[in-house]
Formats: sequence, C-alpha cells, structure tokens
Amino acid sequence: MVTLDDLEALARAATPGPWAAFHDEDNTWQLVETRTPGAANLTDDSGVLVSQDAAYIAACSPERVLALVAVVRAARKEERSHSIVRRADTLTDLAVALDALDALP
Repeated sequence: MVTLDDLEALARAATPGPWAAFHDEDNTWQLVETRTPGAANLTDDSGVLVSQDAAYIAACSPERVLALVAVVRAARKEERSHSIVRRADTLTDLAVALDALDALP
C-alpha cells in the first residue's frame, strides 16, 4: 500500500515539471518530457525512464489519483457543511440575542 507520505516522497524525488506527453515520427506516444529549463531529463541516454520518475509515475496510478480526488472532494464537502453549521449557529445565537433584547422592559 502506498501512503500519502510515500506519494509525497516520490513526488519530491521526481524530476520537476511541468511534464508533457508527446509522440514521435512513427506516431508512437512517448511517456513524458520536462519543459522546465535546466531540469534533468526524464530518461537516461538510452531512453530509459529515470528510476525516481518511473517510481513516481507507477505510484500515481489512476486508482490512487481517483482515490485522492475523492478524499479531497469529501473533505471540501465536509468543510462546507461545517461552514454552514457555523453560520447557522451564529444566526441562532443572533436570534437568541434578539429575542433577549425583545424581552427587555
């Protein structure tokens, strides 16, 4: 199982992006190349993907990325719910305070 700490470490070890996919003259897709000036190549001289980049790409499978997206969306939804509850609590406090003011002689 790959943890968030594992994904973070792999991302930090990988070649800085942005990365881009491209295809060659035979219309065969190549994995990626970096467009960052001065960044290391993603492949070695023989065209083999550098190990830290390969490990990062492998760790970022569609299943893992979709799971992370689901977690972030759930956290955002929960935060919005808490925000609504906080606003409702504030309005309730305000209504109670107004009722108290109305009850003053």
